[in-house]
Amino acid sequence: DVSNDGVLAVTGTGSATFVTGKFGSAVDLENSVGNQAVINVGDPAEFAFEGASMSISAWYTTQSLYTNWQTLVSQAEGGNWRIARHGSSGTNFKYSVGGPGNVAANIDLQDESWHHVAVTHESGGDITMYVDGVAAATQAEWVLGNGGGLIMQIGGNAQAAERGWDGNIDDVAIWDRPLTPEEVSLIWNDGAGASIASLTGGTPTLFQIVDVAHT
Repeated sequence: DVSNDGVLAVTGTGSATFVTGKFGSAVDLENSVGNQAVINVGDPAEFAFEGASMSISAWYTTQSLYTNWQTLVSQAEGGNWRIARHGSSGTNFKYSVGGPGNVAANIDLQDESWHHVAVTHESGGDITMYVDGVAAATQAEWVLGNGGGLIMQIGGNAQAAERGWDGNIDDVAIWDRPLTPEEVSLIWNDGAGASIASLTGGTPTLFQIVDVAHT
């Protein structure tokens, strides 16, 4: 609903535009040193999941690797969650402070090809990162914090500026439970992908023809 609409925040010459996405349109974030564009989303408390379970899914392309710890989607640092480039690695993702790290994720392929990442975080269970439909790394339980009142960001990190994603991001989704391996597989759909809207019974396109008038 509208309470979770994204709000663009820009510094310097950072920019965001809509481009052809994996499904319909994606956002193309143009970020570089000193020039940032990130999307703030919703109520911080709604995305904290303190001590509970959650899952994240997102499609991405990479334009450039201009700095360490570039962030795809996050609720900041410390006890909170994030999916970000692992340090200075040219290929790998890390999930949060206590989750899987140095996970090969094809972020060095700056060829506009779409890739998918999902993390399932089970309270009292394992944390698993899936890359392009494959369970790439698993780590034992790590307890999520209370969010510290920090905003969720697509393409950025509210607690660490200058780490905005440079590339396209599409179909970001978050659940308050761990997805099953079968559900992750449905989203990946052998690389063709399936939009979250189509899988949950939502509207798969932004606009639909509801009436036709002709002469």
